[in-house]
Amino acid sequence: MENELVMTMAMRKSLLSHKDGNDDVTAALLFTTSSAVFASFSLGCAASYSSAAKDGIHEDLGLSLAEYSVFGSLLTLGATIGALFSGKVTDFLGRKPTLWFSQLFFIIGWLAVASAKAVWILDLDRLCSGIAIGLLSFAIPVYVAEITPKNIRGGCIFANQLFQNCGMAVVYLIGNSVHWRTLALISVVPCFVQVLAMFFIPESPRWLVGIGLMLLQQLSGSSGIGYYASSIFQISEIPVGLGSTAIAILMIPKAFLGLFLVDYWGRRPLLMVSGIGLFLNCLLLAISFTLQAFHLLKGITPIMALVGVVGFIATFALGFGGLPWIIMSEIFPMNIKDTAGSVATFANWSTSWVITYTFNFLLEWSPAGTFYIFAGICGASVLFVWHLVPETKGKTLEEIQASSIFSTKCRHSLPLL
Repeated sequence: MENELVMTMAMRKSLLSHKDGNDDVTAALLFTTSSAVFASFSLGCAASYSSAAKDGIHEDLGLSLAEYSVFGSLLTLGATIGALFSGKVTDFLGRKPTLWFSQLFFIIGWLAVASAKAVWILDLDRLCSGIAIGLLSFAIPVYVAEITPKNIRGGCIFANQLFQNCGMAVVYLIGNSVHWRTLALISVVPCFVQVLAMFFIPESPRWLVGIGLMLLQQLSGSSGIGYYASSIFQISEIPVGLGSTAIAILMIPKAFLGLFLVDYWGRRPLLMVSGIGLFLNCLLLAISFTLQAFHLLKGITPIMALVGVVGFIATFALGFGGLPWIIMSEIFPMNIKDTAGSVATFANWSTSWVITYTFNFLLEWSPAGTFYIFAGICGASVLFVWHLVPETKGKTLEEIQASSIFSTKCRHSLPLL
């Protein structure tokens, strides 16, 4: 747990101001904490709904006492199920996605309750809401504990109870005067509010560094260029044999270059140089296809395309080809390394599939447009590395977990209001 707190110190620092050695609460911290614990408002609405809607549901659907007892109690059964998987889901998805995922269950449940015509639908929807409660019961306090300083952590986590009570109070109050279906629709509103608010709060830094790098590695277009280089050569009127030979000659030397530089230059410099190289080469390819489309500089555009492809493959190998895998193996805490590594690997290969499947369609749509898109993503990857990726060169895994460098590099990355 101590390592977990060290790893998330960056998030806290980004949300606090520091004066005279003390941590002062900022508007960003208040907004972030409130956005997270506001999910408990939905929990309170669900908890009190069975009381406020009892007479109306009895009258409209003719439930027996036993049937209504099942409906009411399924919330706690669902919460039990959600709680059983809450730790794994929170580690697998991350804190923010778990909060979103939970609200999705709530939204589905409330909308279905509002339109339910049969008892079994009510029961299923109540179970969905219960699962959301079980997930939130774990995810909210963990997230809040990670982003708040020790001097106010207890109060921020206890705000959970405050928002839950507010939700219960609202439903008890308005439940006296509105129809039970209308009450369900009113109860779904806080869910949407919280989903929107979550767009503006940060995720745990280790998830952004690990999974973000894997996504950027593939969204750069690397799989498409590697798998379908011959298609690029054909479109740019380069002899496929010439282009393939150039790539083949380059393959082994480029791998050795990265091998020798990774522990000499460090992870961050190599990633940034690689990202800049990818951006420039994608831009060169985009410009060559633009000129080709307007029938300009016909003698030069094939050379530009060849240099762009070869340059892309070379600069990709220098950093983004292998470093995301190295950093992934280094930054995740030991207690979640297996789960987090699986998520990052899944993100990598699933995105690779998307790129390899769509690449030829993109080329058919617009070769120039395709590489302008990839150039934009590669440019964004440089900013991502600059703001989020820690330097891990020369450090043991234990030192990486406890290092203040991780905190220093990451605290500039999180959005403030």
